[in-house]
Amino acid sequence: MKQIKFPYLKYIVTPPTQKPAKYVYRPVIPIKLFLDDRVITFDALVDSGADECAFPGWIAKMLGHNVYKGKQKIFSGIGGSVLAYLHKTYLKLMDL
Repeated sequence: MKQIKFPYLKYIVTPPTQKPAKYVYRPVIPIKLFLDDRVITFDALVDSGADECAFPGWIAKMLGHNVYKGKQKIFSGIGGSVLAYLHKTYLKLMDL
C-alpha cells in the first residue's frame, strides 16, 4: 500500500480580536465527493482509521441525496453522539 503524507494545516480557534491567538493543527486534505455526474471539491478532516466518514448534510443535498431517506445510524465519539443518515458516495483524494 502506498503511503501518502499530508501536512497539518494551522487553524485559528479563538476570535481574531483575542490576544494572544490560539491555534490548532489539523490533517485536512483536499478531496472530491462523487455521486453520478455531480462532484463536490473541498478540504476535509478525514479519519483514515474510520469505517465510515461523516460529512455535513448540505454536502449530501448538493450531491443529490435526500438526506433523511438514508439509513439512520448513531455515530459516537469523545464529544458525544449524533444521529446521521447513511448514503453511498464515492470519495477521491485530490490529484491521486
